[in-house]
Amino acid sequence: MRLKIPDQFPIGPHKVKIRWSNADCEKEDAYGYFKYGPNEIVLREDLLTTDPSGGLLIETVIHEVLEAIVCHYDIEMTHQTIQTIGLAMTMFAQRIGFEDVPK
Repeated sequence: MRLKIPDQFPIGPHKVKIRWSNADCEKEDAYGYFKYGPNEIVLREDLLTTDPSGGLLIETVIHEVLEAIVCHYDIEMTHQTIQTIGLAMTMFAQRIGFEDVPK
């Protein structure tokens, strides 16, 4: 089993899309990133096959969702804080078995 990632999800009244692209993430030198204009999170597609534990994918998704929340609600937060909260939430998700959501 692996983490089920939706094609889109709401953040308040905003619809955030998920797009998979290794090439775009390589340009950004990232596993994923949030783009405000098109309101999308772009994720490396190869995380689905090269991350057997799912931990890096979970951490990346949580991190980018936090980025989207910070952006949409104009929250002042450093990138280091986003990384720390994202990592803590990832450890929590793994602890409760979040990565075993059926596809």
